Amino acid sequence: MKEVGKIIEVTDKFVVVETDVHEKCSKCCSCQASRGRQVSIRKKRDEFFSIGDKVEIVVETKSMMRVYLLLYAVPLVIFISGVLAAHVITRSPIMSFAAGIAVLILCYAVLSIHIKNRHGFSDEISVKKINPKTVS
Repeated sequence: MKEVGKIIEVTDKFVVVETDVHEKCSKCCSCQASRGRQVSIRKKRDEFFSIGDKVEIVVETKSMMRVYLLLYAVPLVIFISGVLAAHVITRSPIMSFAAGIAVLILCYAVLSIHIKNRHGFSDEISVKKINPKTVS
């Protein structure tokens, strides 16, 4: 996945990029209904950016799939496992469902802590300066 944006803030460790809205974005609602958004990305030590630089954000497909699995597939498996384990123990559908919801909430709490400790998924994202004349 590649997106083009403009740097709006630079700190010691991060850059904040505001992405451009494209016509193709109107077909996909995964980016807050095709509005430009701000993304905070960890920069490497040897990269120097300034406010207003045009950049290309690149996320490899392998990295995106890893993120999707972590955010969607793992909690689903944990929810189903929690429901099945509770059903074996209690034999009550309501208690089984409640236990599944409880382990799902616990799973998302652990994922939230993990993501905050890693500063999101910014290690999976690369940012490259581009020449504004080559942007279409």
